[in-house]
Amino acid sequence: MSWLESLWYPADRPGLSSTLLLPISWAYRAGLRRAARAQPVSVGRPVISIGNLTVGGAGKTPLIIDLAQALGRAGKRVAVIARGYGRQSRGVVVASVAGQKPLAAAQVGDEPALVARRCRQAAVVVGEDRVAAAFEAIRVFDPDLILCDDAFQHRRLHRDLDVVAVHAQRGFGNGRLLPAGPMREPIAALARARLVVFTHAQGVSAPELRERHSLPTETTVLACDFVPAGLVTMGLSAHQSQPEGPVLAVCAVAHPRGFLSTCRQAGLTLVDAMSFRDHHVFTASDLARIEARARHLHATAIVMTEKDLVRWPKPDLAIPVLGLRVETSWSGPSLAQWIAEHGNGVA
Repeated sequence: MSWLESLWYPADRPGLSSTLLLPISWAYRAGLRRAARAQPVSVGRPVISIGNLTVGGAGKTPLIIDLAQALGRAGKRVAVIARGYGRQSRGVVVASVAGQKPLAAAQVGDEPALVARRCRQAAVVVGEDRVAAAFEAIRVFDPDLILCDDAFQHRRLHRDLDVVAVHAQRGFGNGRLLPAGPMREPIAALARARLVVFTHAQGVSAPELRERHSLPTETTVLACDFVPAGLVTMGLSAHQSQPEGPVLAVCAVAHPRGFLSTCRQAGLTLVDAMSFRDHHVFTASDLARIEARARHLHATAIVMTEKDLVRWPKPDLAIPVLGLRVETSWSGPSLAQWIAEHGNGVA
């Protein structure tokens, strides 16, 4: 566990280091108040935002993929807009339009690149300004509705439905705002959301999770897990066979332990694991170390998340490089089902 992890998710009450950071958290909160005064702009299409209250790793991207695919199957034209974190470009960029080859992760960010490849009938547009990105998505695709990734705090874009993802096992940590805690906003901000989705529920029901995390009884909650759904190749097509021997796990995600657990769920035999910071850009030196480690351990494959795989720069290693696909498994109604029944015509 990193220093920040132990600071934000203490075993007991918050420690001295977190308390010393509180003055910076108060300044951060003042910035939130200024942002809240932004006048929302309507773009003339229904907008569904999927965001969170804590930094990193709540599972927004799998939820976006699951919802976009479900809406597509229902005959809806869906556009996904996102900031495009970690990309080399600036401004508004069309990552993909239905039926066209998506841009590379370096140009649009790894998460939008993954959404574009998993949701081929949708359009994906990135931009720091979500309003401008939404208008561009309308111009190039004329969608029935827009899904906005990670925008609960982006108040300038009018939303018809705000969904907040909460990691069920990690919750809200010490409950403090950045940098003293993992919170982007106070827990009270959940009052703006119409729906909370507990991810990584591990079979615990939504009502139990609502009680465990002390949410008001009137808060509408759903629960899901992300389960292994097979291995994919560099092009994200299905890999037909399971590696016969041990594999080296490689990941650059917020919570590596969750990925390793999913690998074991998938029946993979892990000989070792190498982890990097979330959104890490793999260098030639990284690739050399990874390949050398795999060879030294006689690994039969290197396995990583799909998000890492779309960022992987070298398809021609001597050892197979595969991605572990996950799909969303709902313990009750799915997000798409809930929206169809309770979304007041949003979708």
